[in-house]
Amino acid sequence: MCLADTELRSNVRVSASAGIGPFHRNSEFTKPLGEFYKGLLKDDEMENMFNSLKESQPLRHLEGARPVATTFSSVPSLAALKEAIHNKIAEVWGPHGYIILRHRLFDFSDHEGFVQKGDVVSVMREQLGVDTDGVAEKPLDVWLTQLVTMKKDELRVGSLLTSLRPSLPQKDKRKVLEMFKSLQSASGTVRLGDWLARLGDNNVKQTVVAAFGAEDEASVADTGVTEQVFLELFSDLAPLSNIDPLLV
Repeated sequence: MCLADTELRSNVRVSASAGIGPFHRNSEFTKPLGEFYKGLLKDDEMENMFNSLKESQPLRHLEGARPVATTFSSVPSLAALKEAIHNKIAEVWGPHGYIILRHRLFDFSDHEGFVQKGDVVSVMREQLGVDTDGVAEKPLDVWLTQLVTMKKDELRVGSLLTSLRPSLPQKDKRKVLEMFKSLQSASGTVRLGDWLARLGDNNVKQTVVAAFGAEDEASVADTGVTEQVFLELFSDLAPLSNIDPLLV
């Protein structure tokens, strides 16, 4: 952290970061003149090098999900795999993409929310349209296998979505929990109709109704929503749509 802060960097005892990593020793400063290959004027050369490093950013962040180093360019990236699926969800299913994906996966799941790994692949390939050019078979299988827990070849729908979708920012999560507490009844749940009554925009209301698999408000008005379901709903909506109108 100190290396990334220009005000603190001068107080950190660390070798000049001219090598492949910021914490490696720079042997150019301690080499005997006979082994120094940059010229006879070692002091001048080292002064020039040290001054050039003052503007370097050893902890710089490179954008993108794919590995940028040539050595690792052919190595499959989990971040790139998730990015490809995320972009496909946005393209095919739109702002409610993660909600639709959750519904499609629950069509194959049991009462505990477990779904076969093969059914997940089927939804990805056949319904979502993720081809092998965008997401190869082996990386997809490795990722899904990592999500399998006690049941062989089965994983939780919730765990899959938590791993795939971008995380809900903490500031938004706090707003969601505050809204839940303001609507919470004595039973510890929120009556969905009470929340819908606070939403003035009909399009926003329809978004919430559709998220619960219904077509009209009356059919879900008496549904009791727990804190976990309330939070999961916003976590599904946030990656592809603006949730601020829902937090009024």
